Amino acid sequence: SLTVGDTEWAVEEVSKIAREKGGEVFTTNLYERIKGQKSGFVTIKVPVDKFEETIKDIKKISTQVLSESTTGQDVSEQYVDLQAQLKNKKAEEESFVKILGTAGTINDVLAATREVSRVRGEIERLEGRIRFIDSQTEMSTITIDLGEDVEVTPIGEGWRPWEVVKKSFKELIDNIQGFADGVIRFIIVGIPSLIPFILLAALLFWGGKKIYRKIGV
Repeated sequence: SLTVGDTEWAVEEVSKIAREKGGEVFTTNLYERIKGQKSGFVTIKVPVDKFEETIKDIKKISTQVLSESTTGQDVSEQYVDLQAQLKNKKAEEESFVKILGTAGTINDVLAATREVSRVRGEIERLEGRIRFIDSQTEMSTITIDLGEDVEVTPIGEGWRPWEVVKKSFKELIDNIQGFADGVIRFIIVGIPSLIPFILLAALLFWGGKKIYRKIGV
């Protein structure tokens, strides 16, 4: 697992290294793990004798090697077993071919032909498996996990809690002052302005009450 400055660039560089070593790119994948931070992985195949050299060159494109692991698979016993099976199947095929050559009836010919076809299919399967193991032992598979450097903003630059506290207190004081100013303005300006209306309302009430009494009498 490597940390790199630019993931897309790193993928291109790894692919270039693989081709220079006589290998090939098997798979590539890019994705955004964190917003604005791309990650990805590349799987390459290179000749076994170029494995150590390839690993060394890949590390050069990174800013930090986070982890590294190497695994191998011993297929020698499986390989020997497949070779033995193949030898037996070829011998079996030769026997059926001989039987086919001496078959006297149509039924014997058909039966021998079926057996030859069956054994031939098994031989091809074994040969394919042996070729696959040969290719695996000739080439090494390398998977590289890539991630970009995550830029961490210092607390002093990005978050200033004391400034938030001071700003909040200032806003609170401003709000209190604004409310107090409104109350003072209402007492000094608003109440005197209402006095004429209060007197007029009182006169109308008193006059209406007096008229009501006369009518009632």
